[in-house]
Amino acid sequence: MRSFLFLFFFSFLASASVHAQKSLDGIFGQYSQDENASYVKMDASMLSYFVKDGMKSKLKNLDVVILDQEHMLDNATRTSMKKSARENGYDQLINVKDKDAKIDVLSKEKSDYLESVFMIVNTVDKSILVRLKGRIFLEELKDFNFGGVEGTEQLSRIFKQ
Repeated sequence: MRSFLFLFFFSFLASASVHAQKSLDGIFGQYSQDENASYVKMDASMLSYFVKDGMKSKLKNLDVVILDQEHMLDNATRTSMKKSARENGYDQLINVKDKDAKIDVLSKEKSDYLESVFMIVNTVDKSILVRLKGRIFLEELKDFNFGGVEGTEQLSRIFKQ
């Protein structure tokens, strides 16, 4: 009986861990299939063009979701997304609220660099989700140039201030 309880408890912990790890993937996966969302995904081979020579950062993936004014994220959804990110090891990096936008930037650290940056933006006319994965140095975030990919300009602009 004791072995059974131990196995049950271990299985529960393992499934909870897998759920937390996949939660952001699930968010982007959901919107990649949503006809009301514009979705862009780039891998390392494409992203290498956006990193300037001499930068230490190495990018692996970029996911961008854009929702128009009719399908913007409400406060409950934003809160749920931030909670999922925190459960997946992300910490709040920046929170900006002004008359034009609400911006939350969360990051997942690994020793001396960020392994992932997740951004939720609500402007007056759209919502934007951005996730950047790789070996990202905070001081270089302002220098990334994603070639006009909508939504990414917010990321660079925040860190230039």
